Amino acid sequence: MASFLDFLVKLVGFVANLAEIFAGGIAIYLFFMKRHDIMSIFNWLKNYSFKMTLGELNSKIAKIQDLKAGVKLEHNEIVNIFHDIVGQLQGNPHLCEPCKAITDKITETITTPKQLTEGMKRGLTSELKETLKNLDLDSYDNFTKGER
Repeated sequence: MASFLDFLVKLVGFVANLAEIFAGGIAIYLFFMKRHDIMSIFNWLKNYSFKMTLGELNSKIAKIQDLKAGVKLEHNEIVNIFHDIVGQLQGNPHLCEPCKAITDKITETITTPKQLTEGMKRGLTSELKETLKNLDLDSYDNFTKGER
């Protein structure tokens, strides 16, 4: 009986090893033969992440647009949200370089927050919205080409 159990354990181990080799072969085959499809999935995930970031930034811009620069408490909130936006733009490698000009303008404005007026706030938010809109359109173009 013990020898039969030993044989059975060895047989099950052998079959498991064969199944593992077979599964590994399938994985290697799929990796090389379906490389384009796999890359498409990763590109889709990168693009989705980029769109999520743009959505977050647009919601922050909308919040700034709802606030008034002339009201002291709201003025401080505007400056804090601008700081948050600058940090998010500088921390994202896909946004850092394309948004450098607007990031520099925002940083210059919020380093002396007393000079922030309603007109300046509107100008900065409009420029930022347009920059993000163009990046969004570019990301669609890059996604269809498989670059992003």
